Amino acid sequence: MRISANPLRGQQFPAVLLLLAAGLGLLLANLPSHDALAAVLDVHLAVPGTVLDLSIEHWVSDGLLAVFFLV
Repeated sequence: MRISANPLRGQQFPAVLLLLAAGLGLLLANLPSHDALAAVLDVHLAVPGTVLDLSIEHWVSDGLLAVFFLV
């Protein structure tokens, strides 16, 4: 087995990153301050001069979907 000079190019890095993100999500969902975090996600952000008026949660999910389909 050869050790890669760049660990970001390895096959294990995405798996570890996903596991860390899942762990962080579980931690944030079970903290006592979960209600405050949920309230932040419900804040609406509008783009002036357009009909775009979405919550932060929708902006994040739409942005992640755009990255997923463009990559």
